[in-house]
Amino acid sequence: MNPELNLKSTNNELTIIPGKYVVTKNIIIPKNTKLIIPKGTYFQISPEVSIMSYGQIDILGTESEPVIITSLNPNQPFGAFGIIGNNKEKSLINYLDLSGGSEAWVNGIFFSGALSIYRTNVEITNSKIHDNYADDGLNIKYGDILIDNSSFYDNFADQVDLDFVTGVVKKSIFKESNSDANGDGLDFSGSK
Repeated sequence: MNPELNLKSTNNELTIIPGKYVVTKNIIIPKNTKLIIPKGTYFQISPEVSIMSYGQIDILGTESEPVIITSLNPNQPFGAFGIIGNNKEKSLINYLDLSGGSEAWVNGIFFSGALSIYRTNVEITNSKIHDNYADDGLNIKYGDILIDNSSFYDNFADQVDLDFVTGVVKKSIFKESNSDANGDGLDFSGSK
């Protein structure tokens, strides 16, 4: 359904072939399908367009070849990049650089963060979430988490909002934006 993507499919896994992609319509990954985004993959997403997965996503960037997700038009944000799980799967995000996103309604689900991860266990390492227009740069709801060695800055309001999660946040930077003086660096609503 998304011929603009160069994919390899095996069993219940879809692997993006590294390259530069322009995404002009919503991409929705179905349940029971794992999406792998390898190093060197670059997404430019059109205004108000979102990428959403109902299953595990592994973003496998490296220091020299990060995965970059940004807006196609620097003055108009894309929708959101979202993961909706079943509280059993674990997504891995390493060396992701995500900017230019906002918030979005997709399939009746509201994503309040440019990167929104709901009901999914996740490890986020060596990543940068910045210059997003959503209420949250990163929003995680319900899951076990690790955030390590990552930077969150210049997002509209909250840099990171963790709702009802359990986990560890370490060696990371949360820098306020100039847009909303009331925003939080790190919001732990109901979390441990």
